[in-house]
Amino acid sequence: MNFFENKRAATLTGVFALAFVGLMAWGYTKGSAAEATIKDLTTKENTLRSITASALPPKAETKSTLNKATKNIRSRVNMLTDDLKAYTKTCKVITADAISKELLFHPEHLNAARTWLNKKANGCEIPGGDAFTFGLDRNYNERNDAATTDTTPYLLYQLNAARTLAGYVAEAGAVSLDRMYCEPVPSEEEGTYTPLHIELSFTAKRGSIPSDTAHTGTVTKVINSILEGKGDIVLRQEEKEAGAYFFIIKGINVNSNNSYGALDSYSEPFQTAGSDNAEPVSIAQRKVGLDDETVRVNLIIEAVYFSQNAN
Repeated sequence: MNFFENKRAATLTGVFALAFVGLMAWGYTKGSAAEATIKDLTTKENTLRSITASALPPKAETKSTLNKATKNIRSRVNMLTDDLKAYTKTCKVITADAISKELLFHPEHLNAARTWLNKKANGCEIPGGDAFTFGLDRNYNERNDAATTDTTPYLLYQLNAARTLAGYVAEAGAVSLDRMYCEPVPSEEEGTYTPLHIELSFTAKRGSIPSDTAHTGTVTKVINSILEGKGDIVLRQEEKEAGAYFFIIKGINVNSNNSYGALDSYSEPFQTAGSDNAEPVSIAQRKVGLDDETVRVNLIIEAVYFSQNAN
């Protein structure tokens, strides 16, 4: 190797050495920056976790908002409680009277309820006459031991609720009270209230909805009467005390009692309905139904019984 070759090799070696030193310096600088960044992110993450986990005291604005919301909720609860007082009082009167007198649910209670309903009938057809039991077990009309002192308060409330429903149907001008069914009461009290299941079917006129006349005898009037939920308590035939019942309509089904076949061909927009002397009715009205036609309404209702624990 001559002198010039040695010089070139030395020069290249120096260049590579400088490049290596520069690369190491750059790598160290970048590594230190990355390490600082990771450390900074870790610190911020720990701070965020600390803030998230800590229970910070509410600000004055937050306190004010929470206090207003709390007052609003309490006000609504108090309003609901006041609305329920009439219903809870009804239940407590029945319960206290039944317990203090060790009452059993006797046929006389059914007889008293039927006597009351017959006065309200107002032309409404009631099935079974004196055998009608408001959907309760017919054994109550035949035996004196069909109920216990524990179930009597439930049964009295259920009877009076069912009788009130039947009274609304009759008073509102329904054509007939078709059917009632009361689900057996629970064997013992659970919680502060118990929903008692009642099924009710009645027949009434469809009715129009004019703004200037009452809906006498219409489906609307009967259902609105039920939703009002006010009636009388008849504990025995001789005694009577005002009471209120909390009704919830859980289901409704309406069936037309009038079945029409296909209309004959026609050339005019009117067709005579029924006899030759009947007034002509528009085809559109004939197809959808008339105001004075009857429909059968089937309701599923819960009469809520409030126990002695209810406020």
